[in-house]
Amino acid sequence: PGHAPSFNPAAVMRQVHFAFRPDDTGRGWHGGHGAHAVHATTSGFTVTPSSMDAREGAPVTFETRVIGRGAQPAAVARGAGRVDTDGHLALDRGETVEHLRNVEEGVEQSFSFAERPRGEGDLEVRVHVSGQEYAGETPLGHHFMDPATGIGLRYGRATWIDGQGETASLPVRYAAGELTITVPEALVEGSAYPALLDPAISAEFGM
Repeated sequence: PGHAPSFNPAAVMRQVHFAFRPDDTGRGWHGGHGAHAVHATTSGFTVTPSSMDAREGAPVTFETRVIGRGAQPAAVARGAGRVDTDGHLALDRGETVEHLRNVEEGVEQSFSFAERPRGEGDLEVRVHVSGQEYAGETPLGHHFMDPATGIGLRYGRATWIDGQGETASLPVRYAAGELTITVPEALVEGSAYPALLDPAISAEFGM
C-alpha cells in the first residue's frame, strides 16, 4: 500500500500567509508580508513598501501594457484573474498568463508562455511604472525611491526559463516611465515550451 502524503502545518501556514485574497470590492486582490503590501486588479498591481519601523514609502504601480513580437507588438489583452491553488494570482493576458507571487523579499512577477509566441522577431514585454522617482540602475536591477522617506523598490533582472529548464539572464531597460524586457528572436525560436519569463520586485531602504 502507498504511504499517505505527510502533513506539514508550517508549509500550510506559510501558503495561507502569502496567498492573495479578494479585496472588499470583489474586483481585485490583496496580499503582503513584513516589508510590503500589494493590491492587484486585472489592469495592474500596486506595491507599497515599508521599513522595519513600519514607515511606508509611496505606493508604486506596475502595469503590463505590451507583450508581443516584432517592431510593433500589440497592446496586452486584459482577461480575468484567479487565485491558484498555491495562493498566487494568475492574470489572463491573451497568449500569455501574468503571475504574481507574494514572497519574503517582495512580489515575484512572471509571464508564462504555453507555446512559442506568434509572429517574428524579438519578444518584448513592457511594464509601465509610476508612483516613485527613478533612482538609477545597478547590477541588481532598476531602483525607484520615495524621496520623502528613502523607502523604495527594486525591479530585478529577468530570467528566461524554457520547458527543459534551460535559463538565460536578460537585461531590463528603463526609459520614460517604462521597463522593457526583450527576449531575442533566436532564444524565442530555440526554446522548448512552456517557457517562463521571471523578473522580481523587492523593497529597499535607501540607495
